[in-house]
Amino acid sequence: MRLSLIELHRKTRRPLEAWWAKVFLVPIASFLTWLLLRVFPRIHPNHVTTFSLILGLASGLLFVVGETITAVIVYQFCMALDWVDGKVARLTGKTSAFGAFYDGLVNHLVYIFNVIGLSFGIGLTWHSMLLVVSLLGLRAINNYLNDFLELEVEGSWSHFVAEEKSWLTRNGLLPPGSFPDKHAIMFLMCPLAGQLSGNALYALGGMMLILLMDSALIALKVRKATRRLIQ
Repeated sequence: MRLSLIELHRKTRRPLEAWWAKVFLVPIASFLTWLLLRVFPRIHPNHVTTFSLILGLASGLLFVVGETITAVIVYQFCMALDWVDGKVARLTGKTSAFGAFYDGLVNHLVYIFNVIGLSFGIGLTWHSMLLVVSLLGLRAINNYLNDFLELEVEGSWSHFVAEEKSWLTRNGLLPPGSFPDKHAIMFLMCPLAGQLSGNALYALGGMMLILLMDSALIALKVRKATRRLIQ
């Protein structure tokens, strides 16, 4: 398949994207997909998913040993590959139920490993351990609630979108706070701020902020699911 980079981007983009994905992850993923299909035209999307798992485990270990700057870079490439495997699957027609399952499993494993790695990197205390348990617990609850809800827009993986004629929808954006935005805060911005300032409280504060955002998201999902059930 010999698409130009612009054609590939247009053919594989989602109708709506998170802010961080739109600005950073999707352009990088489109370029990586374009490059991969030229160098390895028969590459399987599951191979890309496996490589993203390797990068995700590596970034978690880098957080543990305090190599924060390298860790955040590796993690962002891991996230970009989460878009690449889907693009490769759609372009090559190699979509499958197993591929979707494997992709979701890798996402959960990478998240868990990096939350734990980040907590070790900033100094393991009962505060950080409590945050880890809470974040992982909320992750589980969020995914449980997802089983009761259908996507507002297919391909956006978001349960909340702006009104059809809003500025966000016209520009192909989800409301701020979708999962790539949250991960950029917790695994990029706050750890980097902590590293540059020499104050680990920035990274700890990022984890606390995501805890609050996930709690609010769960409340919204419970409200939406309850309304659907009583209708």
